[in-house]
Amino acid sequence: VFNLRIEEQKKGEAISNPELKNVPAKAREKYQAAIEKATKNDLKGALLLLDEAIALYPEFAVAYYEKGAAQLKLNEIDKAVEAFVKAISIKPDYLAAKYGYGKAVFEKKNYEVAEAVFRDVLKQKNDIAEAHLNLGISLFYLKNGTEAETELKAAIAGKGGEKLALGHLYLGQIYIMKKQNADAAAELQKYVELAPKAPNVEKVKATIADLRKQS
Repeated sequence: VFNLRIEEQKKGEAISNPELKNVPAKAREKYQAAIEKATKNDLKGALLLLDEAIALYPEFAVAYYEKGAAQLKLNEIDKAVEAFVKAISIKPDYLAAKYGYGKAVFEKKNYEVAEAVFRDVLKQKNDIAEAHLNLGISLFYLKNGTEAETELKAAIAGKGGEKLALGHLYLGQIYIMKKQNADAAAELQKYVELAPKAPNVEKVKATIADLRKQS
């Protein structure tokens, strides 16, 4: 989702990470075992361990975050929303959980809420390219083309490669609506280069050809 995962404490090492410092040892062990399973893509197993960790320590914000991240990957969007909201209720300034919540409501196409959440995320940390991207796409669907363009430009200014390819796709659509055909073709061409295996790539190529004919 948004990789601010807590690094595992080595056995016998002093607990220095503030996120884990006050967590009881048994809950921390369950959490660390869950992270191991998650890194091996055993998300169901990770969720079971995270629930056990939370049962031992109900204020375990980072465990709720990891739970939401796993549920989002499993496309259990409503459950992910609940987990992220719980993490934020425990720790209101929890940036990764805020981003996760924004991503979950974005996946539900609740663009009004996604806009508000990503604005809050960027207010806390303004250099998250993926947050600019998701905010820009949300604004696009909310028919706020001017602000969408600004956010999408901020997104593609980051070093995201294929991950930020959608920024070029949506900028291309905005330029088409503005009848800036040359700019639209250029952005769509960047999308094709960054995401050559995207399912819509042939359609995008045809659009590029049409735009170039009209330019």
